[in-house]
Amino acid sequence: MCELTRTPLYKFLFSAVQSIEFCRICSILHYYIGRGLQIAGRYIDCHRGDKDLMFPKSDIGGGRFSTFLRNFEAGMIADIKNIENFNPESDPLFDYVNEVAEHFWQGYDPETGQRVTSSVPTTFSRRYIEGCIKGFTSDVIMSHNLAKYENEDIQNTLKAFGLNKDKFWYLCVCIKDYVDGFTTEGIRKNPTHREEITNLIAEMDKMQPEPSFFKHGTKDNHVKILNGFKTQKNATLTFQLEGSRKILRITDPETISAINMALSWWMDEHPKEGYSFLDASPLDFDEIEETSAIKQLYWYHKYLSWFLRNKTANKEVCKELSTATNRVSVDKWLLVSRMIYATGLSNKKQLTIDGIDYLKNYLKKCNDENMRTGNLNDYYWK
Repeated sequence: MCELTRTPLYKFLFSAVQSIEFCRICSILHYYIGRGLQIAGRYIDCHRGDKDLMFPKSDIGGGRFSTFLRNFEAGMIADIKNIENFNPESDPLFDYVNEVAEHFWQGYDPETGQRVTSSVPTTFSRRYIEGCIKGFTSDVIMSHNLAKYENEDIQNTLKAFGLNKDKFWYLCVCIKDYVDGFTTEGIRKNPTHREEITNLIAEMDKMQPEPSFFKHGTKDNHVKILNGFKTQKNATLTFQLEGSRKILRITDPETISAINMALSWWMDEHPKEGYSFLDASPLDFDEIEETSAIKQLYWYHKYLSWFLRNKTANKEVCKELSTATNRVSVDKWLLVSRMIYATGLSNKKQLTIDGIDYLKNYLKKCNDENMRTGNLNDYYWK
């Protein structure tokens, strides 16, 4: 062994192994070889019925190998890095991304006050191509995550729901990137104007105001005119202007009840339909918060489960792909959980196990209100 270490060949190989580029190439080859073995395994394990990945019996020699290569390439994710002048707004690979983006992440034109096409798909595609996405910054890490995505359980579930594996992959990575973008040192997101006014009205309602009226006019032709309020409890409204020492306190219950009535009427005149400035969330740029992992999982599930909401599994496909020892899962919670793991948002292996409902139990007390977090920040847009 000592003699071997002195040979020029050994020294060359040792220096090559030490090089970063060589390691990177080896990692990429590891993924492709592993992917090839996975497909070959499907060929050998014929009882699974994955006929499109089996070698035809008539193929021998070069023909069989050519078939293997065609099937191997068909199993890979279409890489947008290899598409010249990729257009995220029109390319079919981003169909799922655009669907979710237009529902949750529409842009806002401050000059017109109107919603505009979401810029998230464009930003995401640029970040993906340039290697800016956390956990997808190198081919090595990318190949590791893709290998998790190629898991047979995930792929069978996608086939059962009739989902395109390429489009679904980009959607899941986009959601992962977006969630990372507003939960890593996120800007504090305050309640919307509608929520704050609604909360104020709810507190004033606890006074239990009852309006009283008097009739003006004749018996047959009169109108009711507000004559005041009776309340069961008293309260105090406080107002202080920034920089002023003066504090205005309103303690008269009828005045507070009149404010309640005016605000309630105004809110009824401006229902939550389409976009309104009432539904904007003011950002507190002075408050930066580190978001807990549970918030990341909550928002990832919210976005991806919305996309899956109307997807129905094909029973015939499930029957064809299932085996005596491996049933095809059509549990959408489990699919979301497995994609959280596959995209690297969480490394908890429990997310991938059927039957334990890890994500559902973890998020059972969560809602939009207590999971409120920062809006998009510089991390996402850089």
